[in-house]
Amino acid sequence: MIDPENINALINRALVCTALSQYEPAISDMNLVVGVDPSYAKTYLIRASAHSKLGMEAQYLANLNHAVSLGMGRAAAELNIGSIASSH
Repeated sequence: MIDPENINALINRALVCTALSQYEPAISDMNLVVGVDPSYAKTYLIRASAHSKLGMEAQYLANLNHAVSLGMGRAAAELNIGSIASSH
C-alpha cells in the first residue's frame, strides 16, 4: 500500500495506470496528490490526460487550465499531456 502523502509514489502509480488504460485509478491517485500539494502542475496534466481518455472534456479542460494557471505555459501543458497519452 502506498502512503497517501507520498506524492512521487502516487504520481508514478498514476502514470503506470494511465499507460495501462486504467484511468479511474489514475484520477483517484491524482486527487490524493492535489489534497497534499495543490500547487503541483504535473498532477493536473496527468489527471487531464485521464479525463481526456474517458471522454470527460469539461474535466480535461479544467485540469489543463489549472496547470496553466499554476505557471505552466499552455503549449507546454498540451505537449506534456500528449507525451502522457502516447506513453501507452
